[in-house]
Amino acid sequence: MDRSDYAANLPCPHCHLPIHPLAKKCPHCQSPLSPLSRFESATKKTITALGICTALLSLFYGAKEAYFYIEKRQQQREMFLAHVHAAEKFIELDNLAYAERSLKEALTISPDNHNLRARAFQLGSISILREADYYGAQLPATYMEPIPALITEGFGLLATDLSNARQALVLGNLARLLQFDRSWKQPEAIGDLFEDALSLQPRNAEIAYWYGEYLINQESNLERGEQLIRLAVDIAPGNALYIAGLGRYYVESTQWRGGFFSFHKTIKICSPHQVSMPPF
Repeated sequence: MDRSDYAANLPCPHCHLPIHPLAKKCPHCQSPLSPLSRFESATKKTITALGICTALLSLFYGAKEAYFYIEKRQQQREMFLAHVHAAEKFIELDNLAYAERSLKEALTISPDNHNLRARAFQLGSISILREADYYGAQLPATYMEPIPALITEGFGLLATDLSNARQALVLGNLARLLQFDRSWKQPEAIGDLFEDALSLQPRNAEIAYWYGEYLINQESNLERGEQLIRLAVDIAPGNALYIAGLGRYYVESTQWRGGFFSFHKTIKICSPHQVSMPPF
């Protein structure tokens, strides 16, 4: 095999111009080339080629890992949306326990989603407050257990970047939960939370109603309480609960005529095809 069979593109170790790999002398700078120099040049070229191959392999495996990462994220996103969708369906069916469970599953995928945390807090609060409104001061201890954790979660949410509407609901639910927390020793904070909620959402019927109920039950400001319940009825005239609450206040304050009309309207809303208005 003669020298023409070899590639002639090795760099000279002195001037770095291309020379034949078996040359004994550089034709450019006339520097003598030892077998060791030629070996070093060949070794460098081999190492360079190996480096390129390694880089290509790294790029290939990196792209493969990126693909699996993207695929995993897509699967997580689909599961997240599925849990959120299931929660909304359970809410439509008024099954808050299952809705809350679905949202918790979604939060395991996206734990830093503050809006979702606020939604889960709201559902957990409503589940307990329904029972609390039924039992009142005699709320069984089993229903009390989740309240401290919910209150802690709610106050934590107040430090996050929530919309005014969501933050107002968190404040309102906190105010209602604190009324049933037997270890809470600052009753004045309840009114402050309601006031903060109304300042963010002054036309929120739910907040206005429950704040009015609180003021009337505490007998701290009956006039303001009546105004707030009236406001709730004006905002949501088809809500039977708000109208019944206004009727109960009228009866307790011996405003019989107002109580009669309020309760009759409540019955009419609940069964619109069965009740006709009698003369008064």
